[in-house]
Amino acid sequence: MNEGKLRQEVERGNKAEQLLKNEIFTETFDVLHQRYIDELVSTKSDESEKRERLYNAVTALQHVKAHIESVATTGTMAAQQINEMFKRR
Repeated sequence: MNEGKLRQEVERGNKAEQLLKNEIFTETFDVLHQRYIDELVSTKSDESEKRERLYNAVTALQHVKAHIESVATTGTMAAQQINEMFKRR
């Protein structure tokens, strides 16, 4: 990967890291996750469709967070690659 692309990945990673450290962002994820779990647990036996929707909401929330964490990790790895490039020069 060329240096320009690596620098773009570092920038994206930094933005993702800022999101993950943002208290409003993390609060939102925590509140929604807990709300979905609470609603899921309180469903009645005949509310299978509601359970399915809540399960999908919890799963989607986890996928969003995992993707942002992946972007942050990719940025960290790109920064390490740039550092290695400069050590070799």
